[in-house]
Amino acid sequence: MQEYLSFDDAKSVVKSIGLKAEKEWRRWVKGNLKDKEEKPQNIPNQPHIYYRNEWKDWDDWLGLGNDIEFIPFNEAREFIRSLKLKNTTQWQKYYQGKLEIKKPDNIPWNPQVIYKEFIDLNDWIGTMWRDFEEAREFARELGLAGQIEWRHYCKGELDGYEPKPEDIPANPQQTYKQYINLADWLGTENIRRGVNQSVEEVWLPYNEAQKFVHALGLSSFEEWKEYINEKFENLESRPFNLPKSPYYVYKDNGWKGWEQWLGNLVRDKVYKIEDQIVDSLNNILTLYNPYYHKTIIEDHLKVLKQNGFKFVKLSDYELK
Repeated sequence: MQEYLSFDDAKSVVKSIGLKAEKEWRRWVKGNLKDKEEKPQNIPNQPHIYYRNEWKDWDDWLGLGNDIEFIPFNEAREFIRSLKLKNTTQWQKYYQGKLEIKKPDNIPWNPQVIYKEFIDLNDWIGTMWRDFEEAREFARELGLAGQIEWRHYCKGELDGYEPKPEDIPANPQQTYKQYINLADWLGTENIRRGVNQSVEEVWLPYNEAQKFVHALGLSSFEEWKEYINEKFENLESRPFNLPKSPYYVYKDNGWKGWEQWLGNLVRDKVYKIEDQIVDSLNNILTLYNPYYHKTIIEDHLKVLKQNGFKFVKLSDYELK
């Protein structure tokens, strides 16, 4: 059985390593901190269990300043602000010793715990952000598609883009109370409904959405997929608040199937007459919908003709 160092001896070794948090301890134990020497075998992986009779807390185990008298909050904050750190990431690297500047021992790495006056890390390091509306407008003008591109942009990994301004936060959700979601921040259509938001607060009400879709004159689910993928050049573009997956969004808010969504209930009557009149013809599609506009019909027919459809006009027949 492995023999471990005494609690005080083990704690002395661990303190010399310079770990800053329990999370770092766990990474060190697994050998994932390449800039630190490996953990000796005579120190247990779970000290809080092995030394349970002497254990206090992780700050005591890691030597995180329990015996240090920190300078007053205002002095500490003034010193940190004088460093001109650009963001909270740089602050983290600073107290981890990954920057050229060494942190004085009498300034804590965890001011949110030490000082009652602490507000947030942006106040602590003196980061000044743009007004929310102005910052969001800047983000939207970038024309990014979503979360992945935003992350690459913030890291300076997107070709053709200037580096992110220092007064635009990489994590706006942590900076602005007005923040809603990343889709709103970037101005994209990848909307995610918040826990406390109703369908109507994010998407068009079902009746309005259905009316818009009826006017498009789409005849099948396959054409719906072509429409949302912008394959119909002259049809009106899908509004930002019209979902691509209406059966999911409206499942408890009006959804009654694809026929009603696309407006095919009227067309069912046309098919019955069509069967009686042209039952010998194949590959015929008849268009009839009271919501159709002339220009939409013309554009729709153009695309369908390109796909080899033939048409029969039934305007002379009474639909009963």
